[in-house]
Amino acid sequence: MKELTLKDIIGIMNYYDVEDGVVEKFMAFGEGHINGTYLVTITDKKRGRYSYILQSINDKIFHPVEKLMENFVAVTKYCHKKIK
Repeated sequence: MKELTLKDIIGIMNYYDVEDGVVEKFMAFGEGHINGTYLVTITDKKRGRYSYILQSINDKIFHPVEKLMENFVAVTKYCHKKIK
């Protein structure tokens, strides 16, 4: 699986509405064998310093990723409904 670069991380974080934030650092998190997991620390003027955990899905194992994500959303909605 490809290691993510700073450019990759910044591109991903832009999907999460953190364009005004600055990626201070990112590093591998944990020791997964299938997916890549990263801790990303960001600083911005509005929120200060905060962190995200990002997970990169291995599309060689989980194919097609779109179907995996559809299933993830369906299960999450089901669990949310049951908890309510």
